[in-house]
Amino acid sequence: MLPRDDFATVDTDDLLARAKGGDAHAYGDLFRHLEPRLQVYVRVRLGPQLALDVDSHDVVQEILLLAHRDFARFDAREPGGFVRWLFVVADHRLRDLATHYAAQKRRPAEGLVRGDQALAGARDSHTSPSAALGREERREMLARALERLPEDEREALILRHFQELTLMEVAERLQRSEPAVRRLLGRAHRSLGRALRAEGDGP
Repeated sequence: MLPRDDFATVDTDDLLARAKGGDAHAYGDLFRHLEPRLQVYVRVRLGPQLALDVDSHDVVQEILLLAHRDFARFDAREPGGFVRWLFVVADHRLRDLATHYAAQKRRPAEGLVRGDQALAGARDSHTSPSAALGREERREMLARALERLPEDEREALILRHFQELTLMEVAERLQRSEPAVRRLLGRAHRSLGRALRAEGDGP
């Protein structure tokens, strides 16, 4: 299973509604809640080659800045819509980076910016440096564990737990039946547990 402290269940639809209503605290909480999940997602999606050219933290900051920029125009039409939209933004940026570096042969990426100041309101100012470091280490460990998995198991976990797709939607994306996806997710969770133990996150 995914680490509870980093990926705790939060009603993102409620946060979104309050943020759309002008609640600045809900707006900050919405992005703060999703940032750890996005960190792992980007780390895994970059792959070993693109990771040589860009830093995953820089990419996450840019994705969040793009989401901040377009937030006012986002219109949720279904439950969980904001989470899915955010990961679509992430996928688009990752594809752009892959295309850019394939064409430029490892030239420095243009337009990558650090969003530390812009995202200051979306971070918990009371988090101690040691606690933040601990979460960062766990996310890195989770990313490495996910990279150990077979591609189909990793993809199923990403779609289900990161993009929050339903079983039916995961089945459609993977072109499998729902029972097959359930079995795949069961194997993937067991594989992830073994990979995490191999990384040192467990007995």
